Amino acid sequence: MTAKQIPSFLVRTAILALLLAVLFWNVLFKMVDEWFRLEEMGHGLFVPVVVGWVIWTQREKLLQIPIRPSWTG
Repeated sequence: MTAKQIPSFLVRTAILALLLAVLFWNVLFKMVDEWFRLEEMGHGLFVPVVVGWVIWTQREKLLQIPIRPSWTG
């Protein structure tokens, strides 16, 4: 990925994230509500942060993975 491609990639990623948030708003709201209300679900607050950190620290390896179609999904 070149420096010129990064801004358009970030814009597309932000649009996709926003679209997914709108589509799954009801589910996301209930999930976050459970994270705050139920003690056994409190770790859910840390999951997005940890996943984001792992993706950020491994971004160079992830960007080198070739994108290929697959019938398995």
